[in-house]
Amino acid sequence: MTLGRVKQDCGRKERLEMGKEIEKLRRMDIPQKWQVDRVNIYESTLESEESVYHIIKSVSLDKNELGR
Repeated sequence: MTLGRVKQDCGRKERLEMGKEIEKLRRMDIPQKWQVDRVNIYESTLESEESVYHIIKSVSLDKNELGR
Protein backbone atom coordinates (compact mmCIF):
# COMPACT_ATOMS: atom_id res chain seq x y z
CA MET A 1 0.00 0.00 0.00
CA THR A 2 1.38 3.36 -0.95
CA LEU A 3 0.63 5.96 1.67
CA GLY A 4 2.80 8.61 0.17
CA ARG A 5 5.67 9.19 -2.14
CA VAL A 6 8.47 11.70 -1.81
CA LYS A 7 11.25 12.63 -4.15
CA GLN A 8 14.74 11.47 -3.21
CA ASP A 9 15.88 15.04 -2.57
CA CYS A 10 13.01 15.65 -0.12
CA GLY A 11 14.26 17.18 3.09
CA ARG A 12 13.90 16.03 6.68
CA LYS A 13 11.18 18.62 7.40
CA GLU A 14 8.97 17.33 4.57
CA ARG A 15 9.47 13.72 5.65
CA LEU A 16 8.49 14.55 9.25
CA GLU A 17 5.35 16.34 8.01
CA MET A 18 4.37 13.33 5.94
CA GLY A 19 4.85 11.09 8.98
CA LYS A 20 2.50 13.32 10.99
CA GLU A 21 -0.16 13.11 8.26
CA ILE A 22 0.13 9.32 8.11
CA GLU A 23 -0.24 9.13 11.90
CA LYS A 24 -3.50 11.11 11.64
CA LEU A 25 -4.85 8.46 9.25
CA ARG A 26 -4.13 5.73 11.80
CA ARG A 27 -6.35 7.49 14.34
CA MET A 28 -9.32 8.07 12.03
CA ASP A 29 -12.64 6.79 13.28
CA ILE A 30 -14.59 5.54 10.27
CA PRO A 31 -18.14 4.65 11.34
CA GLN A 32 -19.07 2.90 8.08
CA LYS A 33 -18.54 -0.82 7.62
CA TRP A 34 -16.71 -1.88 4.50
CA GLN A 35 -17.00 -5.15 2.66
CA VAL A 36 -13.99 -6.14 0.62
CA ASP A 37 -14.70 -8.54 -2.23
CA ARG A 38 -11.55 -8.11 -4.31
CA VAL A 39 -7.86 -7.33 -3.79
CA ASN A 40 -5.95 -5.69 -6.63
CA ILE A 41 -2.16 -5.50 -6.79
CA TYR A 42 -1.00 -2.46 -8.71
CA GLU A 43 2.27 -1.46 -10.28
CA SER A 44 2.86 2.27 -10.38
CA THR A 45 5.20 4.08 -12.71
CA LEU A 46 6.05 7.75 -12.54
CA GLU A 47 5.42 9.42 -15.89
CA SER A 48 5.71 13.18 -16.40
CA GLU A 49 5.40 13.98 -12.68
CA GLU A 50 2.30 11.82 -12.18
CA SER A 51 1.84 8.16 -11.30
CA VAL A 52 0.19 5.74 -13.71
CA TYR A 53 -1.28 2.59 -12.15
CA HIS A 54 -1.69 -0.82 -13.81
CA ILE A 55 -3.35 -3.84 -12.18
CA ILE A 56 -0.88 -6.72 -12.27
CA LYS A 57 -2.95 -9.20 -10.21
CA SER A 58 -6.59 -9.28 -9.10
CA VAL A 59 -7.96 -11.79 -6.59
CA SER A 60 -11.65 -12.23 -5.85
CA LEU A 61 -12.66 -12.71 -2.23
CA ASP A 62 -16.27 -13.51 -3.12
CA LYS A 63 -17.28 -16.62 -1.15
CA ASN A 64 -19.14 -18.00 -4.19
CA GLU A 65 -16.06 -17.71 -6.43
CA LEU A 66 -13.51 -19.06 -3.92
CA GLY A 67 -14.78 -22.64 -4.19
CA ARG A 68 -14.40 -22.74 -7.98
